[in-house]
Amino acid sequence: MSHLRYTQSVYEPTVKLDISTTQEKNDPAVVHVSETVDNKDMRFNLNDPFYKYDVITISDAITNAFVNCDDIKFCQKIISDIGIQKGGFIRLDNAMKQRIDKIIRDNKNIITIRTEAAVSSASNTIRMTNKLGGQCAFIGSVGRDAMGSAIYKRLSDLKIKSHISFNDVESSVVYIFKDEEGEKFMASYIGSSGNTSEAIPYDEIIRSKVLMIEGYAWNRGKKARAAMQTAIKFAKVSGVKTALGLGSTSIIKKNVHDMHSMLQYFDILFGTKDEFLALLNNCNAATDEEIAEIAKKLNAISVITMGERGAMIVYQDSIYNIPAEKVNQVVCTVGAGDAFAGGFLYGYTHNMSLEESGKIGAHVAAKIVQIESTTLD
Repeated sequence: MSHLRYTQSVYEPTVKLDISTTQEKNDPAVVHVSETVDNKDMRFNLNDPFYKYDVITISDAITNAFVNCDDIKFCQKIISDIGIQKGGFIRLDNAMKQRIDKIIRDNKNIITIRTEAAVSSASNTIRMTNKLGGQCAFIGSVGRDAMGSAIYKRLSDLKIKSHISFNDVESSVVYIFKDEEGEKFMASYIGSSGNTSEAIPYDEIIRSKVLMIEGYAWNRGKKARAAMQTAIKFAKVSGVKTALGLGSTSIIKKNVHDMHSMLQYFDILFGTKDEFLALLNNCNAATDEEIAEIAKKLNAISVITMGERGAMIVYQDSIYNIPAEKVNQVVCTVGAGDAFAGGFLYGYTHNMSLEESGKIGAHVAAKIVQIESTTLD
């Protein structure tokens, strides 16, 4: 298994990251902390054997299906017929899923599908943290089918500890379409992930530094959503840091009151500018400064990604502007925000500053947008 190697001392003064890959066995990411780094905030004892995981997530066990169409107009017609807004996300019922499957089957001459197993917003995040050398675990449900088996095997191959339950509902899948500009259009069939409820290993959560949850979890059934909320509250009172990836504006708007009731339990929030505006019920905050002032009131670390403009990290009275790295070509933006979160959490769980953690996030996000994949593994 390869890891990305970080030498932290290179943050000063050039703010470039020394990153290489290694194939050596049992070679974790090496972090050299230079004397110039202020590590007064030692939030975790890195030598404490009590910790098993840097990040653990309760997430949808999903297969991403990238839909590639030779006829871009035909693809855009499919997107329009399904009703996906640009950059948006919709939830499919079984009938709509069968409709998409039929369109794909009937147009094999112009449509091809490339799949990635064990992907969801939060699982993409921990896969990136894992890629950087972090220890991660996954909690979720899959169907007793080929996709479910592939997800279990993929996590095992990546050395990510999986706490997966199997059930008789078809495994979850997200169809990802994109237009000629690389903008994503996503349609999700929740399937077996709606059954993630009883099999939550609280004894594993308590031995983690961070519990990561995704906004897409609010699309689950009531039972699974209630179990997730219980786990978040348990983590918070147990001293485990909690993080939320906001997901999408459509999910936030649909569940904004429920999300607001849970904000007090989160230490870190990840999202785009539009997602934060939807969460804050304030579409009048036009400037970064206005958004930052509102985010300061959340009593959490707000990590606001802004595409080619980089990111802004807001916590209490501090604001850190993280520049985006230049890329040769944007191939697909799917997974860039998840990658940023994974890079950030690697730094955060290794006691790096918020700014340094953000720079790691920006670097790996720049890698993701140049490939048609949501992970680097």
